[in-house]
Amino acid sequence: MVGIVALCREEEQYTQWLSERQLAYTIVHDEAEAAGVAVMIFCGGPDWGKRPERDALDRRIYDYCVAHQIPMLGICRGMQEIAYFMGAALIEDVGELNAIHKAQTNGASRQHAILLSDGRQTMVNSRHHQAVKKFGRGFKATAYSPDGVVEAIENAEYPAIGVQFHPENLVSIKERKFKRGLQQRLELMSMINSVLREGFAWRAIDIIFTRNIPSNDTDIANMVNTLKDIVSEETLLAQIPFVDDVQSELEKLNG
Repeated sequence: MVGIVALCREEEQYTQWLSERQLAYTIVHDEAEAAGVAVMIFCGGPDWGKRPERDALDRRIYDYCVAHQIPMLGICRGMQEIAYFMGAALIEDVGELNAIHKAQTNGASRQHAILLSDGRQTMVNSRHHQAVKKFGRGFKATAYSPDGVVEAIENAEYPAIGVQFHPENLVSIKERKFKRGLQQRLELMSMINSVLREGFAWRAIDIIFTRNIPSNDTDIANMVNTLKDIVSEETLLAQIPFVDDVQSELEKLNG
C-alpha cells in the first residue's frame, strides 16, 4: 500500500498516477493511517511555512516513517522537506535560474534536461524556485540540471529518495520512459519492509534510465562547463560525442 500524505492540493494527479500503474494507495491524515503503509509519498506544494497545517502534518508523518522505517519518496516540495528534516539547507530562491526551473506564467511546468549520476541524460518537468543546497546526513545527489541545481537525491543510510521535478504529470513519450523507471523504483521500495527481514540489501537497487535526449554540441559544451566542479572528469567526458575513448582521453589530460 502506497501512502500519500494528506492536504496535497494536487492529490488527484498523484492518485491517478498510482492507479494507472495498478498500485493501491491511501491518503494519510495521521499516524494511525500510516501504520499499514509500505512506502510514503510526500507531495509537491507551496513553500515550507506558507501552510502551517500541512507543514505540521508532514513533519509528524515524517517522524512516524523514520521511527517505523517506512521508505519515503519526496516530490518537489516533498524532496526539499525530507532533506531539510534530515539536516539539509535550502536555497530560498534560485534567482536568475527561475527562467529554467520556475513554472510558466500559466502554471505549466518548464521542460529541461538533467544529468544522472551515471552520466546519462533525460528530460524532466520543473516548477520550483527553491532547491536543496547543503546535504543532510546520508544524502547524495543522483541528478543535476545543467545549471548545477540538484534534481534528485538519495539517502545512503535510510530508504528515502527525492526528485525535484513532477513524475506524476510527465506526459511526453520520452518522459514516460523516465516515469516508468521511477515507478519501478517505487515498486521495489514498496517491498522493502517485507524483504528487509530476509536480509535484502535495498541499497543495491539500481534503476537504469534510457537516454532519450538529442543534444547539440553547443548545449553539451555549456552543460559540461557548468558541471565542471560538480561531477568527475570521466562523467563529463562521457557527455562529449566526439570523445570515443574516455579512459584514453583521461590519460592524455592527466599525463
